[in-house]
Amino acid sequence: MKNTISRKETKKYFITGYPGIGKTTFIMSLADSLKDLSIAGFYTQEIRTAGIREGFKISTFDGKNKIFAHEKSQSRIRISKYGVNIEALDEIINFLIKREKLPDLWLIDEIGKMESYSSLFRHFIDEILYKQIPVVATISVSGGSWIASARNRKDIMILELNKTNRTFLVNTLSDKLKNLIQRG
Repeated sequence: MKNTISRKETKKYFITGYPGIGKTTFIMSLADSLKDLSIAGFYTQEIRTAGIREGFKISTFDGKNKIFAHEKSQSRIRISKYGVNIEALDEIINFLIKREKLPDLWLIDEIGKMESYSSLFRHFIDEILYKQIPVVATISVSGGSWIASARNRKDIMILELNKTNRTFLVNTLSDKLKNLIQRG
């Protein structure tokens, strides 16, 4: 995959790559480089105790946090050893939907298997992808039918993250988004 971003009119970007490559770090770095813009969305972080991953927390860029998945969760929805708290994700999505003002940019980490269990999440992603506001989202390398259909949209540019292009892509995409948003 190319390390350049060439399509001039693209406003929707999916960042993909294998687990552990740094997709969340990429989203956080991009958010930091665009801190002068109005950003909405969320990111996920690992919950660790004594260096052992126990689950995942979901946080908005406005500071709202929820435990999204945890190995001690009693949820019937299980991904690997984690029980997935769909209600927590839906609370975050409802919070984002009810924003008083639309953002300059949506940053979403991530469109993946856990998240796709929420019909509200799927609807929210479909809606923001149809709007004119730029979207940058991380997306799993593979996934079920809804993830596959999102990946196959013609208005999306997919950028594959790797160890050699991470910094370059943050800088290039940041510049591209600033120009897009300034032009309106």
